[in-house]
Amino acid sequence: MWYRVLVLSVLCLWPALSHAAVIFDATSYAECVSCSSLSLNHTVAAGSNLGLAAGVTNFEATGCCDYVSTVTYNSVGLTNHCWNETSPTAPRKVVEWWYLAAPTTGANTLAVTAGGPLSDLSVGVTSASGVNQTTPMGTCANATGTSTTPSTTVTSVVGDLVLDAGVIDHVGTLTVDASQTQLWNDIDSSGNIKKFGSREDGAASVVMSWSNSTGSPYWTLTGISLQQAGGGVVVPGMTLLGVGQ
Repeated sequence: MWYRVLVLSVLCLWPALSHAAVIFDATSYAECVSCSSLSLNHTVAAGSNLGLAAGVTNFEATGCCDYVSTVTYNSVGLTNHCWNETSPTAPRKVVEWWYLAAPTTGANTLAVTAGGPLSDLSVGVTSASGVNQTTPMGTCANATGTSTTPSTTVTSVVGDLVLDAGVIDHVGTLTVDASQTQLWNDIDSSGNIKKFGSREDGAASVVMSWSNSTGSPYWTLTGISLQQAGGGVVVPGMTLLGVGQ
């Protein structure tokens, strides 16, 4: 009766193996120069366990320090998850991640507001399904440096979706690593900096990296794991039924 043991064991395991992975939906991006707020339209597709992740960057060429105060989607406030900066004094580059569980579906406005005027303000917002509604984001992986290779390593699991957002001085050409899918790569209209973001499937350890063609520019980069509903795939000990029957 070994086949009964095998079949019933698989059936007992099935609920633990059936957690849905995070499925990428769409990304929208906008930026403004010498501004304290910006907004964009973003459409969230229908699905289950929806989540919204906003990678907000700002740059201050002079003065200090006007931080982002609110991010809203369809007038509902997002939660600030983390932030990372090169320096508290100018020139200052900041990356922040904000999230919202169960965002309204359809086309709605995402709005970012800062405490005062910034040299540059930008946001890349990503929607996905299959997102953990209690803890949408994992631990932030912050990194800063002066090199041609912005990079950070994100702790994640298979089934999650890893995102990154960064700011770098504008010299040369910036290219995303081949393992990642670029979501935005933008030179601000003043020509001073580049803002960038990408995604990659989750794994135990995910390196998010970019390559700049020349110089040793200052950069700030933060990666996060958008966590799957159920907290990831968990495989408990196998329960054997039917043994000796």
